[in-house]
Amino acid sequence: MSSTSQETTLSPDAPDENSRFVRNADPETAERRRAKILLVEDEAIVALDIKTRLLHLGHEVVGVTSSGEDAIKAVEATRPDLVLMDIRLRGKLDGIEAAQQLRARFDVAVIYLTAYGDDATLQRAKLTEPYGFLIKPFEERELHSTIEMAFYKSMMEKRVQQQTRRLQRTISTFPEGVVLLDADNRIVMANPKAQAYLLMLSGAAMGDPVERLGELSIAAFVEARDTGGWQDILSLDSPQRTFEAIATSLNTELDPLPVAVDEAPSGWMLVIRDVTAERQSAERIRLHERLAAVGQLAAGIAHDFNNIMSSIIVFTDLLYMTESNISQKSRAHLDTVARQARHASDLVKQLLGFSRASITEAQIIKLTPLLKEQVRMFERLLPEHIQLKLVYQEGDYLVNGDPSQLLQALMNLYLNARDAMPDGGELSIEMTNCAEADLPQKDHKQHQQWTVIRVSDTGTGIQPDALSHLFEPFFTTKASGKGAGLGLTQVYNIVRQHEGCVSAESSVGKGTTFSIFLPVVNSTPDSALDPVAAQEECAEIPASLRAPGNFQSILVVEDNAIVRQAASDLLEALNYRVVAASNGREALALLESSAADVDLILSDLVMPEMGGIELCTELRKRSVSAKIIVMSGYFSERDSLRLKSLAITNYIHKPLTANCLLKAIETALSSHDA
Repeated sequence: MSSTSQETTLSPDAPDENSRFVRNADPETAERRRAKILLVEDEAIVALDIKTRLLHLGHEVVGVTSSGEDAIKAVEATRPDLVLMDIRLRGKLDGIEAAQQLRARFDVAVIYLTAYGDDATLQRAKLTEPYGFLIKPFEERELHSTIEMAFYKSMMEKRVQQQTRRLQRTISTFPEGVVLLDADNRIVMANPKAQAYLLMLSGAAMGDPVERLGELSIAAFVEARDTGGWQDILSLDSPQRTFEAIATSLNTELDPLPVAVDEAPSGWMLVIRDVTAERQSAERIRLHERLAAVGQLAAGIAHDFNNIMSSIIVFTDLLYMTESNISQKSRAHLDTVARQARHASDLVKQLLGFSRASITEAQIIKLTPLLKEQVRMFERLLPEHIQLKLVYQEGDYLVNGDPSQLLQALMNLYLNARDAMPDGGELSIEMTNCAEADLPQKDHKQHQQWTVIRVSDTGTGIQPDALSHLFEPFFTTKASGKGAGLGLTQVYNIVRQHEGCVSAESSVGKGTTFSIFLPVVNSTPDSALDPVAAQEECAEIPASLRAPGNFQSILVVEDNAIVRQAASDLLEALNYRVVAASNGREALALLESSAADVDLILSDLVMPEMGGIELCTELRKRSVSAKIIVMSGYFSERDSLRLKSLAITNYIHKPLTANCLLKAIETALSSHDA
């Protein structure tokens, strides 16, 4: 090292007479090979010699400095392509230390100039990843070849970096997560989606090794890559999310060179996509398809099945009403027959409800009296070791709905809660109002205010893997024979019919809470229905014969012979005169005869040759004055609309019961409407 001071010179012009290496070269080649070089050398004579040689080679010398500190400032100002760096420099920084900072801050290529080739110096220099070594003194050809190779290597690295940045920008726009892993499964590159997914699935960030994807080890995952398909991965957090991922070896897919069979892969590319919403949507579609199939089955059997139940129930009621000397044992048998027939009929109603095939009698109702009355009734059915608690704020809680269906949905939840507490506990029913932002689901019609009814128990709870299947038809967590798996599906469909939503939360060993959300409607108290005051349930079994009839004439139109006989016998026992027909065409023929002057027509809906709606249409055309009641085991929405268009609002659901039939007839005969 010389003590001679060397001034820093920036951007000298290269004289034309010294450009002998590029004077006759192709202009594009010359421009491509013309490197911007910073020379760092503290020997002034040596620096001048090297600068001259560089100019002769056609390069641009952007500056000459004599210390590491000045070199850093010069690189920041001029941004050269290469730095020729003497290892022994004056100042606090030697050439190796200065090169380390230059590589870290500016990623500039460095070629070392040194007269000392000892191993210790070379080992230190290698750590900075130099682009070449020139041992002083060196020939001009050595300088030329070293610079050419370093410059080429630098340009290639910058091109790779540029391509890498372009690739990063490209994959950052992918809708899926894209991850590059090295041979040690460390994350080399990942777009934002992949980074978020990996944090959920493995807790790994950029540069970390990926050891697991969800519950699956990364080793097991990549071993399954030969299947060529996507693999499902479940997140470990809550709520659980579902992902699909696929692994591709970078050797076999991206490397154009042949790879030995036993050679370890250089890395992997993972593609990860979040399919939670897609799976949930597919599950909803699958559930709706299953419900539609159940509904088609139910609609197909409802008419015939309820005819069977009608004959059983009516004949049972008739025996109660007409036979006073029935033994206690026989009466108990009749009780069992009547109850089982009603249970069977309720099952068909549930099946119809699953497919939304049953009619919803929508009206504005007050939930408070409805809920209070039902809770009082259900309290009598609870064992003593289960405590029932009702909590609500004062108010009417007005909703638009069918009282009987809402009661059915709530009763299903009460019964499930009771069954979940075999050793006792507390059943809590809470009713409050909430805003739309508090809803657990968003796929519903927009409403500002909602009423939520929460049914909570302190029972056994539900396993997490069963929660997502609770509302599926025929899915049950109860023991065999304890449940058909239909109750919660009915709850789901009733609530959806009322434009609401239902959710479930559970903790094993602590209990379960079901929440029903119903949209609030605005109505004056006078226009809202009090379902407790308005609802008059038909008695299950009449205690004794009551004959309100005054020998009015009733035409019974029913294709099922047994049901026709049962209804006729019952009406005759109630002091009515009965004429019977097996279908609408036969009924019209009877009405045309002078002997068939009837006061009321009780007609089935579905019959051969001419059904109930066709019969009613003809009766309206002929201005028949008799009152009309239509009965059926299944009323579709279309049937209801057609009946209303004919001004027929009196219809009853099968299976028939004595008191419901009697009430409908009394109401129709006392009406002044046609």
